[in-house]
Amino acid sequence: MSEEEKKKKSHPVLKAVGVTAAAGAAAYAGVSYYIFRETFDMDKSRYMPEQRPVYNAKELSEWISAASRKDEFVNSFDGLAMHALVVEAHPESHDWIILMHDYHSCARDMLSYMKLCEGLGLNILAPDSRGCGASEGRYTGLGWLEHYDLISWINWLCEKDRDSRIILLGKGMGANAVMNALGDYIPKNVVGAVEIGGYSSLRKEMIYIINKNAKYASGATVPCIDFYVKQLLHFSLYDVDTLRQLSLARVPVLFVHGGKDEVVPSGMAEECMAACASEKKILTIADAGHDDLEGREEFDQGLSGFIKELFEPSNNA
Repeated sequence: MSEEEKKKKSHPVLKAVGVTAAAGAAAYAGVSYYIFRETFDMDKSRYMPEQRPVYNAKELSEWISAASRKDEFVNSFDGLAMHALVVEAHPESHDWIILMHDYHSCARDMLSYMKLCEGLGLNILAPDSRGCGASEGRYTGLGWLEHYDLISWINWLCEKDRDSRIILLGKGMGANAVMNALGDYIPKNVVGAVEIGGYSSLRKEMIYIINKNAKYASGATVPCIDFYVKQLLHFSLYDVDTLRQLSLARVPVLFVHGGKDEVVPSGMAEECMAACASEKKILTIADAGHDDLEGREEFDQGLSGFIKELFEPSNNA
């Protein structure tokens, strides 16, 4: 067979290979963008977390309706108007707690925490994360962009009350905002932190959730998802390192996790605990899931005890 004949026969093969490669690349990019959109784009995401009955809903609704509350706003580092609910039930006190809510949630979903902390004598600042509640924004940073917003709220509170003593408490995504903030510069007014159901690695958590729910080849899609994250959110999944942030922590931290958490594996709490450089405690509720802690005596006592210890005069002399 002549060289010319061989070339003619090879053309259809090469064309088929090219078409297949192009189709594969398009499918890869398409799946990756779909996952990115469902995860980060709060306007497009159709994900709805599993709803469960709100613990003590009627009592909480009556409490917040009667509470002395107001709305406050700050501008984020990238120009978004960020909203928070402030409940200053103890104006004579300088003790505050900042409550960071979970993914696809808002500040009002933290009512049980607000009421518990108000009963301990704390004033409350509960932000709506970007793209949630009354805060502006289209994309979530799953705890990374939010940690910069949290620092903005800390600074706002320190300007409002220069003698403030502040505890940070976050749940799920909010827990990661808290843990990430601990590795940056934060004022000495912050005396402690509580993380509830946070993840040790954003990238690992994404792979876990994708494998669990979408059944895609998650390890292969992450680099392309990261491309969209870098283009639209201006950070990289490969640069977010919560364990590194915890290695720089300087305030006491309470790690809380449900032993039956199927959203964030409970082993991640142990990884975070091990990485934390400051004084630390861990509270594992063996039979609890990811969003199943409120109202449990063991949880309420553990959280209350930790908060009381932080605000003991001997700890703040």
